[in-house]
Amino acid sequence: MFPLRVDEDTELELVDQGHVDELQQVIERNLDHLRPWIPWARQNASREGLAAFVDLSLRRRAEGYGFYAAIRHRGQIAGTVGLDIDQRDRTGEIGYWLDRDLEGRGLVTKSVAAVMERRFGELALHRIEIRCAPGNARSRAVPERLGFLEEGTLRDAEHLGEGEYHDLVIYGRLATDPG
Repeated sequence: MFPLRVDEDTELELVDQGHVDELQQVIERNLDHLRPWIPWARQNASREGLAAFVDLSLRRRAEGYGFYAAIRHRGQIAGTVGLDIDQRDRTGEIGYWLDRDLEGRGLVTKSVAAVMERRFGELALHRIEIRCAPGNARSRAVPERLGFLEEGTLRDAEHLGEGEYHDLVIYGRLATDPG
């Protein structure tokens, strides 16, 4: 599956230890932008922590539980997209983030669409979910553009730290849905 071509300027690459330094730089540059929405951005975003997460992601991929991929746009890491798989239920959850300087170009929407095309086919997943904070309009626009249905809101579903939680709007799409 990897690398996976998204468009003429963009591809998804499976993240490995060779990506850690470049990815860490992009994360550090975007921490203030990511903190309102992503719990890990509020923690100590160390290189060691990222390297350990990459190792875990590679093990999970080898076991069939998903992947963590870099969105590479015009030769530079622009963000990431990941898929967590529940093998028993044949479901997956997609998560993503993008460098604030590259927002508004459709990179995440096209990246998620490329993943969707492969995941329903290659892994025979029946359902894919995307969960977004209610106030994160850019993140919510991705599943809405791709034909996901808004299925509801999970109250206080994500712990942001220091006793702070936020709701998550859940979007779902089935392999049998049109489009």
